[in-house]
Amino acid sequence: MKLEDMGFIMRPTTTPTQMERLRLLPPRKFVRRTKGDRRYYLYADPDFCRCVFVGNELAMKNSQALVLPSSAPPMPTGARSAEGPGMSAVPSRAEVKSRYWRLVASSRKL
Repeated sequence: MKLEDMGFIMRPTTTPTQMERLRLLPPRKFVRRTKGDRRYYLYADPDFCRCVFVGNELAMKNSQALVLPSSAPPMPTGARSAEGPGMSAVPSRAEVKSRYWRLVASSRKL
């Protein structure tokens, strides 16, 4: 899934000044900004698309829903869930990382 599918808007850099500003942001990380009473999020990609993705709170929540585990409390080690033998209702750290990197990779395919 692309960041645009979650509600982010891609803003390409078209001038050297815009590219300089893009490089001031941490690459491939979400940054929260506030303007007036409105909060928005930036995701800079200076290497692949040379763009910045801009999104509001809803877009950020949509992206977190794909990356972060559900709000269910973690199960004790060795516990089994109702989903089947040996299966946990809470994704492992490796599964969360895998989802995150798939999300990042899909946002690069423009």
